[in-house]
Amino acid sequence: MDAIALVQHFGKPNLFITMTCNPSWTEIKEHLWSIDEAQNRPDLITRVFKAIIEELKTGNEHKLLTTEAYDDIIIAELPDDKTNTDLRKLVIKHMMLGPCGSLDPTNSSMKKKVTASSNIQKFCSDIKVVKYLYKYICKEHDKIPFCVQNNDTNIEIDKIKEYRSARWVSPPEVVWCLFGFPISEMSPSVYLLQLHLEGQ
Repeated sequence: MDAIALVQHFGKPNLFITMTCNPSWTEIKEHLWSIDEAQNRPDLITRVFKAIIEELKTGNEHKLLTTEAYDDIIIAELPDDKTNTDLRKLVIKHMMLGPCGSLDPTNSSMKKKVTASSNIQKFCSDIKVVKYLYKYICKEHDKIPFCVQNNDTNIEIDKIKEYRSARWVSPPEVVWCLFGFPISEMSPSVYLLQLHLEGQ
């Protein structure tokens, strides 16, 4: 109901954005020791990710009112090599899978394709996006199947009997909670006012 109140006051949301932390971000690399790796510093990764989220929140204050306004920020094609060289390099580096096939047998993808792991996922034009948004952020925790066994290579493994399903908590998620960063926020706040009818 709080979200509906915000939509009634401010109008429908413009964008649904997801963001993935990149260990190659300059803000992370410049604070690592020469012998260290980003995966060993969940505290650093978490602080940088939180700072970038705050910067993203303050940089999007205008409503998009025309299709041209959406077209300025949503691009569903590989940028042109002549006019957007730097952007093209970033998209190829961070948003494309490959090479694959005989060039890289370990890659499960059979061809290069653009992924949407860290960009604008959808443009919003319907009130139903509020319901989808809450469903998205309230879904179950990540889970992994796993089994524990010794190093004996001759042992027969029964995948059915050995299967366990457990919640997966990554080190950055743990540090996020230890730092007391909020899991969800709503701005501005919506306050519930109690209304009392006469004589009740």
